[in-house]
Amino acid sequence: MVWLNYTGTSNGCGNVKPISHNWTSDGCAIPLYRNVPLSGSRWNVYVGSNGQNAVYSFLRTAKTDNTTIDVLEIMNYLKSLNYFDDVVIGKVEYGFEITSSVGGLSFVSKNFAVTAE
Repeated sequence: MVWLNYTGTSNGCGNVKPISHNWTSDGCAIPLYRNVPLSGSRWNVYVGSNGQNAVYSFLRTAKTDNTTIDVLEIMNYLKSLNYFDDVVIGKVEYGFEITSSVGGLSFVSKNFAVTAE
């Protein structure tokens, strides 16, 4: 998962938290790697399990609602850490994970594109 503009903090605290194997006594997720430079940004990286699959969450340390992400660079980073060998990406999903919206909120996505190089 790649988190760009989210509630909570990049340090794993707040009302919505990434999946993690490690937690503080205050209930904050602990990143396995901090301030990782990838795709023109810095990321805190969390590793955990959803009960069936390994989950890798990249929280951008500076939130944004306008950026370009190099998915291959992120995948190569995970490969360099031996989380998996060569893989073929079969599909890319993009969307919002709405966890609450007291009073209602408006969600807009503009100019989304996927390119292969």
